[in-house]
Amino acid sequence: MSETGQLKEKLAFGSLEVRVLEVRELPVHLFVVRYELAEKATEIKKHASATHTFQDVLNFKIMRMHGDVEVEAWHKHKLFKDKMVGYFRIPLRELENQEVLNGWFPLSQPDKTKIASPHTSEKSEEDKPGEVRLEMKLTLKNPKKSCTE
Repeated sequence: MSETGQLKEKLAFGSLEVRVLEVRELPVHLFVVRYELAEKATEIKKHASATHTFQDVLNFKIMRMHGDVEVEAWHKHKLFKDKMVGYFRIPLRELENQEVLNGWFPLSQPDKTKIASPHTSEKSEEDKPGEVRLEMKLTLKNPKKSCTE
């Protein structure tokens, strides 16, 4: 590990593990997950299907204990520009007091922002681009430090 990598490891509050498990009601090729400046993507599925199983695990170093985890669903095109087909974000602080957060998260249309909660059922017919099932685990080096510091 480089000196920069060692320094980042020492300064990190902990780590965030995001497991993308499956999607329903949305033909999608991949998911992009962001936290602060880090961006990671799932493996690209060759054929978009309304239901897919993913087995991707994305890991992030947590340098500051605030901000949002953002998840985007993408449909890839061979001839046209790739298109984001769904989006949600969840505040990191919602993961702080849970061992593992596992659930279905509703995706909003790309032009809207939405703070997601698992099992949210209040959606209009036009705002139903699908759902993604995720498992998120926040591991803190010092559990006494909180997201509000």
